Amino acid sequence: MSSNSSQVPYLVMVGVVALVAVVVLLMNGSGSIQGAPVLKKVKVNTFQDGCLDTDRDNKYELFGVVKSGVYEYPDFCGNDVNYDSREGKKVLFQHYCKTGDTIGQTRGYKCPNGCSNGVCR
Repeated sequence: MSSNSSQVPYLVMVGVVALVAVVVLLMNGSGSIQGAPVLKKVKVNTFQDGCLDTDRDNKYELFGVVKSGVYEYPDFCGNDVNYDSREGKKVLFQHYCKTGDTIGQTRGYKCPNGCSNGVCR
């Protein structure tokens, strides 16, 4: 048996695992395949021990910033792949403190009247 034919079962297994991963991503309720969110952060000259969220309730009409270490993670407006970007920035993304002083980012919330400066209008 040649070395190429002995690799076929492994390639089949890799293909099956990849197919299962795609199905799981599609079935998780998001309706699209998206990577992990990219956290928007700004380096500052001060140091925050632990994690501090100025908008702990993640209210759509309140601008918030998460502070941790030498970085701040502000709420921001953007476009999501599920929405028409020609309508302008309508999607609000908010940061929050997770357990272990790590930073999380919410899924985009489509603001009914648009989004400006990290707040729904």
